Amino acid sequence: MAFLDAPKNFQPPNARERREEPLHGSLLRSLTVDLITTYQQCCADFVYSDTTAPRRVLTKLSKGVYNGNFDNAEHDYICRVGDKIVNPDGHAYEILERLGHGTFGQVLKIHHSTSNSHVALKIIKNKPAYFHQALVEVRILQMLNQEFDPDDDKRIVRMLDFFVYRKHLCIAFELLSVNLYEVLKQNSFRGVSMALIRVLTDQLLKALRCLREASVIHCDLKPENVLLSNIHHTRIKLIDFGSACFESHTVYPYIQSRFYRSPEVLLGVPYTSAIDMWSLGCICAELFLGLPVFPGHSEYNQVCRIVEVLRMPPSSLLDAGRNTRRYFRKVQKSCDRISSFRGRDSCCESPGSPRKKGGERRRRRRHTAGNGVTAATVLMIHSYTQNKKPYEQQEWTETSCKRYEACSVSGGSSSSGDRSQDRVLCEP
Repeated sequence: MAFLDAPKNFQPPNARERREEPLHGSLLRSLTVDLITTYQQCCADFVYSDTTAPRRVLTKLSKGVYNGNFDNAEHDYICRVGDKIVNPDGHAYEILERLGHGTFGQVLKIHHSTSNSHVALKIIKNKPAYFHQALVEVRILQMLNQEFDPDDDKRIVRMLDFFVYRKHLCIAFELLSVNLYEVLKQNSFRGVSMALIRVLTDQLLKALRCLREASVIHCDLKPENVLLSNIHHTRIKLIDFGSACFESHTVYPYIQSRFYRSPEVLLGVPYTSAIDMWSLGCICAELFLGLPVFPGHSEYNQVCRIVEVLRMPPSSLLDAGRNTRRYFRKVQKSCDRISSFRGRDSCCESPGSPRKKGGERRRRRRHTAGNGVTAATVLMIHSYTQNKKPYEQQEWTETSCKRYEACSVSGGSSSSGDRSQDRVLCEP
């Protein structure tokens, strides 16, 4: 509407008072006093409604599709700021904001009215597979919190409550602070000091020792799942047992985030809690470097990166892996032939070779605690220390006839003499 349409006898209300006594020195506030009355005098059809505005929707897809329109197309519960979730005991949880989401569901910051405190509430998707896996998580956390960590000193997240609300399993946890990835991000991915790495590693080892005693495998250890209890303190907690399992019941072959996936899982070898120790080693290296030590963009590339830094896996591991043929093939090699170490899809390059574009071009970050050593330089230490030759010329020292090597599929022909089966890294 325009003031040209206002009645001729219209006078802004309290104009003199607004000029003489502006509210808190704000011109905007002084000009908007009695704004509703002003609108009504400008237009007789103006009607003011005192109903509250629609609450902000926190779920990405906000259109109701399933479960009486409580769930969206992805079976997530549609959450709004201010909504209350009530457990069977009548305790109300008021939704404040969303902390994260994933394939399992979403995590919300909640105000618990009974204790007048903030907690984290994990709402599982309304699908049978996620529901049953979440029940395993509840069972594991109950056992860890009550039997193996009753004093809350083993760095395991505390589960406060669990219940079913509108067909969704809800799990309440203590509210923690930022994760280790965010710590690295705030430090511009330059890594942290060795002193801090020791403090964090010591706490993670306590958590993994507790899991080992309980015969539990976390299966998803990564910086995002290690949270600080307080932003001003170095005390940490291990979270997200949604992929955890018991050592006696390892049924899922596809586990662990790729950057932190162990060789046992990649090769398809029956795994134990040792795979969590591999992930811990990757985390420690990333805390120092500031970047993932094995940032593979596929499982094949992940195997290449591991082999180029740590050499070939043991023969026993390769023979036991049901996925070994995905990455290696057997070839006939002479026992006395010197083999080369070369990967087609490798992450390291020989001196003088052109740099690959795209995913292979890694960002170089200087590490403040490492006297200016770049992450790329640290990764290449294995190939140039102790007067060794570069990877493409390095000699193998194994004396066993049955040896393994990683090279291009078009590897050189074998010399005559006694032959045995070796393995060559296959192209994808």
